[in-house]
Amino acid sequence: MKAGVFAAGVAVFLIVAPGAGAGGKAATTVHFTTIISTGSDGSYYEGSIESPKRACANDCKITVFKRTPGSDKVIGSTRSKPRGELGYEWTLEVPEHLKNGTYYAKAPATSNCRGDKSPEVTYRTVPRRA
Repeated sequence: MKAGVFAAGVAVFLIVAPGAGAGGKAATTVHFTTIISTGSDGSYYEGSIESPKRACANDCKITVFKRTPGSDKVIGSTRSKPRGELGYEWTLEVPEHLKNGTYYAKAPATSNCRGDKSPEVTYRTVPRRA
């Protein structure tokens, strides 16, 4: 009698630790909290960044964009820094008049960290009453 061949199915389960995934990169979350006109010749942008991996939040490059038709306009870039016990923050001040529009901030992906884009923030001037 001939010997039969028996193939066994093998199930493999992958357990992903929090903050892992996407190739083992740590999650990164960018927040955009403030837009202020500093007068006719300047504007100020502020937010924070979070990650379970310190290296993904500290000294991270943050770029602020203004939504425009076609390619979005780069307003400027800055780097995040420690904010005491509260995590990491970023601020950007540019010598350009703040215009009505929709803005967002982005952190790029790195070899160990996932990139992220903040929720969009809309800035509109309110006409003064006469």
